[in-house]
Amino acid sequence: MPSKVVVLNFIGIVLQYAVLGLLYYFLFMVLQVAYRDLRGERAAGRAREEAAPTVADRESARLVVVDAGPVAMSKPAYELAETVSIGRGEENDIVVADSFVSHEHALITRYKHGFWLTDLGSTNGTLHNNRRVGQEILLKDGDLIAVGAVTFRFAR
Repeated sequence: MPSKVVVLNFIGIVLQYAVLGLLYYFLFMVLQVAYRDLRGERAAGRAREEAAPTVADRESARLVVVDAGPVAMSKPAYELAETVSIGRGEENDIVVADSFVSHEHALITRYKHGFWLTDLGSTNGTLHNNRRVGQEILLKDGDLIAVGAVTFRFAR
């Protein structure tokens, strides 16, 4: 009859392999869920691209400078593309040279049949109709967007 030490060593080894097996199973399940999620996102993206554009999708939109305050803007109005970045940095599509504007301040993205405003975690925030932007907001014709000292009007 084997001694208690041998039996306990055997049980310890079996438990170690069982924990290792459970760990690999968990990682496999996480990767499988991530793969399904990514595959579903791609399928949704393809369906969105294949959908016939509506009249609202074909319309252009722009940001009109309503009040620039002390900031010199390069244009009185900016046509909106699929994605438009707003900020103090020179690489932005709309550059607002104001010390109260973050390097990468806000983003306007065209999708879901409209234009959506997102604050990029700016220090002083982005205002939409005099309310601070907390999450993504669908823009409507006539909405006011304030970035630092500059106020834009969204025109569709």
